[in-house]
Amino acid sequence: MPFSRELYQGGYLHLDHSSSPGLPEHFARRNGYDPALCREGKTFEADTYGCPHCGGVVIKNPLRQRPREICFKCNTFICDTCAAVARDPDYKHRLFVELVEK
Repeated sequence: MPFSRELYQGGYLHLDHSSSPGLPEHFARRNGYDPALCREGKTFEADTYGCPHCGGVVIKNPLRQRPREICFKCNTFICDTCAAVARDPDYKHRLFVELVEK
């Protein structure tokens, strides 16, 4: 059976505003959320994955057209910011866990 990155790493985000007033529209927009999904009575669900380079959590956009960035040195998905940094000719491959240990 071939290796699947989707099976290796991933999480799930579930935001439930069914019993809360939801987020104010200005707050939702400022933080990059669609206000229509953050109102009272709404729920938001999305798959996530962790970036091994920076330690951040990426919320997968189901409408994304371009392929996700992959680090072939550690064979995992990485965030777009770390992928841009990795294109630098002087880039040294380090995982977030290694940086924390130092």
